[in-house]
Amino acid sequence: MRKIVKVIAIASLLTPALYGAGTIACKGCHGANFEKPAMGQSKVVSDMSKADIIASMKGYKDGSYGGAMKGLMIGQVANLDDTAIEAIANEIKGAEAKKDEKIKKVEAPVETPVKKVTVSTTTIAPEVSSIVSTDSEKELGLRKTDIYTEGAETVGDEAKYATAPTGTSTKIERAFTNAPPMIPHDVTGMLPITIKNNQCLSCHDKANAKGMKASMPNLTAIPASHYKDLRAEDQKDLPKLAGARFNCSQCHAPQSDTKPLVENTFKADFQSDAEKSGSTLADTMNIGKDTLK
Repeated sequence: MRKIVKVIAIASLLTPALYGAGTIACKGCHGANFEKPAMGQSKVVSDMSKADIIASMKGYKDGSYGGAMKGLMIGQVANLDDTAIEAIANEIKGAEAKKDEKIKKVEAPVETPVKKVTVSTTTIAPEVSSIVSTDSEKELGLRKTDIYTEGAETVGDEAKYATAPTGTSTKIERAFTNAPPMIPHDVTGMLPITIKNNQCLSCHDKANAKGMKASMPNLTAIPASHYKDLRAEDQKDLPKLAGARFNCSQCHAPQSDTKPLVENTFKADFQSDAEKSGSTLADTMNIGKDTLK
């Protein structure tokens, strides 16, 4: 009697292990939900009935079933008994049912009741309550028109870009250290910039800027950092603008004289006056590099 109990106990431990290994191997080829044809050749198992799955697995085992995948499947089912085969079939159809259930839940329309929220100004701090209206959502944002429709009255602020010709504009102070300089002059006819047609270089390239400073004292020359290949280990100076830097308008944009909707109180903390009008990136970008070695 003790021997029989031991055999039953061992069998109860082995069967889940065989079953678990079998399903993992199946999913590797047939898909997590058995929705794929294995190696592009087999049937889609999730389309088969439970009886067909059991019959095919038993057929693979005794050699009476199978096509192109027969040789592979014989090894997969060789150690499975009828109980394990039925358990795997149950799991396959159970996974399919769960998948369908999830899909139905996702596809089911969700109706969310819309409630009008009334804001009580008595519960808001005095300095905030003055800008909160209980009558209109328009007062809660920067946009002062209906947020649900786009009428003729919904227009953006007019952009007022500089119209001064090159060489006559006033340089714009940088917003912070090494901020890309804003373009203070008219850019009509200069865009788009391509790697083969870049009109910015005619004035700002280091080879040209030096000679043009006499007539354009506010001219900003392209900084030394733009003549280095930042991907290279040595970062030697290049004779011309680095290829990755050709698209000037990726960082530099025309300045629009537009009143901001929100007051900007940011103040830059420049370490030197030179940083207000020039770039120090080439001198600072490798600070600390040696300590990382």
